[in-house]
Amino acid sequence: MAENGQEEIEPTPEWVTRNDDETSVVRLKKPVTIAGIEYAEVTIREPTVADLRTMDKIQGEMAKAAGLIARLSGLPVPVINKLRGADLERISEEIEHLKNA
Repeated sequence: MAENGQEEIEPTPEWVTRNDDETSVVRLKKPVTIAGIEYAEVTIREPTVADLRTMDKIQGEMAKAAGLIARLSGLPVPVINKLRGADLERISEEIEHLKNA
């Protein structure tokens, strides 16, 4: 909270675009290419309770993170599996933002 009692709003990172339809587009630091298709960004939606409950059933933090990203983006799992660690962090950070927005 700011000194005036107002909640501080964090600036939007330069690598994300937040849309009016409650989706976010995360630009990847390193694009992923699968079967000749390049993925330079990942569009994710806000997770629902059903999404989060489904992830509770999966063992392993990385498996949960990858599963949630695949579920929220609609991208195939092989694309998610090729993401770099920095891009996983970016997407995970934006999912947290969407959950708390």
